[in-house]
Amino acid sequence: MDLAEWFDEVIATDVSAEQIERAPRNPKIAWLVTPAEATPLLAASVDLIAIAQALHWFDHSRFFAEVRRVASPNAAICAWTYSAARMEGPVGDALRRFTFETLADYWPPERRHVDEGYRSIPFPFERLAAPSLSLEERWTLGRLAGYMRSWSSTARFVAMHGEDPVLSFERELETLWPDADEPRPIIWPLTVLAGRVS
Repeated sequence: MDLAEWFDEVIATDVSAEQIERAPRNPKIAWLVTPAEATPLLAASVDLIAIAQALHWFDHSRFFAEVRRVASPNAAICAWTYSAARMEGPVGDALRRFTFETLADYWPPERRHVDEGYRSIPFPFERLAAPSLSLEERWTLGRLAGYMRSWSSTARFVAMHGEDPVLSFERELETLWPDADEPRPIIWPLTVLAGRVS
């Protein structure tokens, strides 16, 4: 939606028809159900290719070939992802254990690219400097637990074991976060890959 304020036309894609159905409507945005590696876009027609929290899912060689096909001369490419949430102190330690130990075997393999800050993804374009960014919020314990239940790794754990792993996390945090309704800072570091397609 923000890109529509800067560009005359935005073409947004996802492989999920359900995701596209839920997308907000804007007369400047065309929503397409299509894989990123093979779009119906015209050759040399796109000034900016933006990938939000998705590059780790793509077939990189096929996607980058598609980027070169659709990119206009001197087009920009920008991909970003947020890594695991961080909190301070013992609460942060517990969150880290839950994310990387309790659920370690339940994350999809592509998740490693996110945890590695996209360093393991080849980026065959002229790199542009990107600022250091992060998402910062203040959440209650209930909000954090709800977020953790939304993870695909949590759903895989529940499917395999028939129990909610967040319950034990919540019990642990009740002793570390006695004022559970008092919001605490939570941060997601952002990784940004930016470049020029030549």
